[in-house]
Amino acid sequence: MTALVFVDSNVLVYARDPRDAAKQSRAAYWISHLWSERLGRASAQVLSEYYVTVTRKLRPRVTSEDAWDDVKSFLAWRPQAIDDALLQRAREIEQQLCAMAKQFGTPCAAPSADRPKISDMNDS
Repeated sequence: MTALVFVDSNVLVYARDPRDAAKQSRAAYWISHLWSERLGRASAQVLSEYYVTVTRKLRPRVTSEDAWDDVKSFLAWRPQAIDDALLQRAREIEQQLCAMAKQFGTPCAAPSADRPKISDMNDS
């Protein structure tokens, strides 16, 4: 494997969650592999979600010091900043993937006619 791999916060949390030993083992193995191959990537949002989850929601909780040490380590994965350009590019990719999916008879989710759009709620 040579491609960079984006790691979601769930994988990072699973590696710290002792409630499911099999899931914890798989996540820890995967993270270890990504470290050894230097292929792991995450976003600042993922690292933030990880920190909040393991220090506030996980049982038993991870200490804030240990969680911050983890986050500092994952900063070596050069977290992707989320800005308007990235969001625009993500939307372009989504549209391309939806167009390809439609070619194979798998449409993307259609908008709900009875659900108001956020843009319609903006009075300015």
